[in-house]
Amino acid sequence: MKCSKPKGSSCQVFTGKDGTQKPRCVCPKTCPSNYGRQYDNECLLHKEACRKHRQITVSYHGECLAKQAPCSKEDFAEFPFRLLNWFLHLREIDEFGVVNDTTTQALMTKKQRKELAKWQFEVLDVNKDGTLSQRDLMEFRYRLMPLEHCAGEFFRSCDANGKQNVRLEEWIYCLVKRSEKWYEEFMEVLEYAKRRGHFSKCPKEYKHYCIKGKCRYVVDEQQPACICEKGYIGSRCELLDFFYQRGDQKQIIIASLIAAMVLLIILIIFICICAQ
Repeated sequence: MKCSKPKGSSCQVFTGKDGTQKPRCVCPKTCPSNYGRQYDNECLLHKEACRKHRQITVSYHGECLAKQAPCSKEDFAEFPFRLLNWFLHLREIDEFGVVNDTTTQALMTKKQRKELAKWQFEVLDVNKDGTLSQRDLMEFRYRLMPLEHCAGEFFRSCDANGKQNVRLEEWIYCLVKRSEKWYEEFMEVLEYAKRRGHFSKCPKEYKHYCIKGKCRYVVDEQQPACICEKGYIGSRCELLDFFYQRGDQKQIIIASLIAAMVLLIILIIFICICAQ
């Protein structure tokens, strides 16, 4: 039995006085401790869903892929660059069915970046009114980016005139201008570091500091820094890059579908030969 009312409820079986059992949709009153959007059990999830009057489903079992921590200033500045890169891979999947890991919007011209941002805007603008409503952005965020802790704040910041929607001009500025600004500043820091001999080998006590990446010691600041492997982000490369993982998962799905179709064709040919 699938519960739809009340929103967020779960199905429980109750035994009547005559011994008959009947299913009923109920909201739990008490549960163990709550960790935000990561839950110890499904009771916690339904309790939170009932409180917010929302349908919340289990994405997967296990620890969350990303921390539910506030979006830091550094993460917020980098977010549009990663988002635009992700849109590039989504367009590759849409046009070619595969993702080219070597492509990056850092190698694109400003005109190409604007075209990429416009392409995604038109995909999200379902009713074709030239604006993205808060509802459009929220649905996009919860459907594709539930674990991106900077997504909500970023999309809200794109609404420059405060009209509760995002126009194409605002969208392009938000993505392209901010992305280019972050990348320029990032490259300046790297270039400065190279000239000054800014990095050195990490001391032994930081051997395991970077979870999924290489450790380099920042001499001027006397602290370690991480260069993350592909698919990982965070100050210690401890978080999965949701955008990168999404593209990778879609490639796997597409490859699986192609393999299934090939096997089906071979099976049909085999049946035809046997019939003859």
